[in-house]
Amino acid sequence: MDRMLARDVMSTDLIVVAPKTTVDKIAMIMMLNMISAVPVVDEKFHLLGIVSEGDLVVREDVGTVPRQSWWLKLFESSDELARDYTKAHGRTAADVMTRHVVSVGPDATTAQVADIMRRRGIKRVPVVEDGKLIGMVTRADIVQMVALGGSPAADVKRPDNEIQDEIMSRLKQASWVDTAFLSISVQDHRAEVSGLIASEDRKHALNVLIREVPGVTAVRDTTRVMPLPGL
Repeated sequence: MDRMLARDVMSTDLIVVAPKTTVDKIAMIMMLNMISAVPVVDEKFHLLGIVSEGDLVVREDVGTVPRQSWWLKLFESSDELARDYTKAHGRTAADVMTRHVVSVGPDATTAQVADIMRRRGIKRVPVVEDGKLIGMVTRADIVQMVALGGSPAADVKRPDNEIQDEIMSRLKQASWVDTAFLSISVQDHRAEVSGLIASEDRKHALNVLIREVPGVTAVRDTTRVMPLPGL
């Protein structure tokens, strides 16, 4: 399957706010549009930051600021205390937004975007080109891609020997499997794998790897799980 890029899955119908947009208006925009964050841009659509639900939940005006013990404050730097105060008391997007935003270019792969989301524990990644915001990839976009992905490999007509060669090539690149203990054959686009494999997890991964090779329509797995020397 061809690699999908950020430009292929990103949302381009974006709701954005200006740096001077007030906090109460931002909260209303989020609520009415059922979104959890809004990008903050300047008049030229340069990305300045993002205001998320997390930036709005700790507010002095609604009584959600926790009363921290004096001794806990000793462990926070003056800069951290200043940032906390600005978040809790700020009135505009520029006050409360998260400024250090991880973004990607339009040619980033969806795998790279998903990895950023996983490693950083975030729900969305802005797509920026020439410094300007052009889209947003969210977890929902990735999930939708998975839902609509179907099984395109089954429709690809390729010679059996080409399919078998690609399976072996992919297996040799996989650090979690030893091809010396496996036998792979392909006939009428149906793959058959036999031999020994070290664990159920690796057996499962082996089947996933074979199924995703374009042209494979079915997999018959007769491998036996057996701890292997050095694996």
